[in-house]
Amino acid sequence: MQMWNFFSDVAVKWGLPALVLIFWYLDSREQKKLFADMLAQQQKQADQHFTQTQQMLDTLQWLGANMARLDTKISANQYCPVVRKSDE
Repeated sequence: MQMWNFFSDVAVKWGLPALVLIFWYLDSREQKKLFADMLAQQQKQADQHFTQTQQMLDTLQWLGANMARLDTKISANQYCPVVRKSDE
């Protein structure tokens, strides 16, 4: 409430330029809030993207390890007739 009393006193003393400055100040304050909210949202999205990328990397590493294990089992399979014939 004290702020509004100050603004009204300034507007009475200095007129239109004071009103313009008061509205500019209020708009600037709102823009700062919006910008801070936007930055917080951007940071949240960046964190989510990082988490998703980390999960995808872990999944790809797991799949690569399983493919290598499968390839080793296929290559070392002594019970498969195709593998036994290629070794002979």
